[in-house]
Amino acid sequence: MQLERLGNQPLHGALQQEEKMFAVGQKVVCVDDGAHDKYIPPGILIHSLDMHGLKNGVIYTVRQVLPHWLLGIPTITLVEIKRPIAPGDHGNECGYCVQRFRPVVESKTDISALKALLNTNHQNLLEGV
Repeated sequence: MQLERLGNQPLHGALQQEEKMFAVGQKVVCVDDGAHDKYIPPGILIHSLDMHGLKNGVIYTVRQVLPHWLLGIPTITLVEIKRPIAPGDHGNECGYCVQRFRPVVESKTDISALKALLNTNHQNLLEGV
């Protein structure tokens, strides 16, 4: 999907890349629960200044990934937070700019070697070696 900004100018590559970082069902962590103004160009009316409970450091689940109805910038909606319907957006919920989030990286490190080392050292201590 080719997203567009006002005036049919394509989104910058960095924004397109950020959109691809997120998928429905993915866990994300909020890294910015601040004001909307840093994401919205001057002169654009903001439907709601309310962050609806968004908090830094909290992990959320992506419900939708979609372009902002007017600006075309990638946004996400969250399973854990229900926001109002965006005016002029054909019934879609107001999303959060993707720059507010980072993917949660789940570590699947195999620690069996460390456990074996601990068990060996523990056994050696018991035997007095």
